[in-house]
Amino acid sequence: MKNIILALTVAVLAVTSAIADDFSLGGSGNTGLKNHNTSAAISASYGLQLDQHVQLRLTQGVGYSYNGGSSFTGSTLVGPRYLFNFTKRIQPFVGVDAGAVAYGNSSLTWGVEPNGGLRFAITKDVFADLSVGYQFTLSGRTIQNGDNLLYALKLGFSF
Repeated sequence: MKNIILALTVAVLAVTSAIADDFSLGGSGNTGLKNHNTSAAISASYGLQLDQHVQLRLTQGVGYSYNGGSSFTGSTLVGPRYLFNFTKRIQPFVGVDAGAVAYGNSSLTWGVEPNGGLRFAITKDVFADLSVGYQFTLSGRTIQNGDNLLYALKLGFSF
């Protein structure tokens, strides 16, 4: 499973880099002080601006965790994002992403993630995205509602 996730990550990043208007990269990690549980993740997003307010996003994420045994996670999500252009420096946004998700050593499934946040313009071509989302995974015809609240801080560049 981890080879499939890694190959998918490389393929998605290579194909989308040619048509993107912006690129952002973020990471996260944590460790338990008492139980030595550890996790780390990295995600990359490409955005294609469709008009002044609507952007199409493609996000590829991969992660690793150790909780008495090691496991890999991965996701490839695509979806629209609506940018509220109140000011040039700060843009609130809302969106929804959907795509393939793999947790641990389980089989590949589908996921949907409503999300929102703020985009901060640092310079004309550099920005930071701060977002929060909740990921629902689908198993057959059932929505799995687990503990999937996601926070992200990404640094990005516009082309």
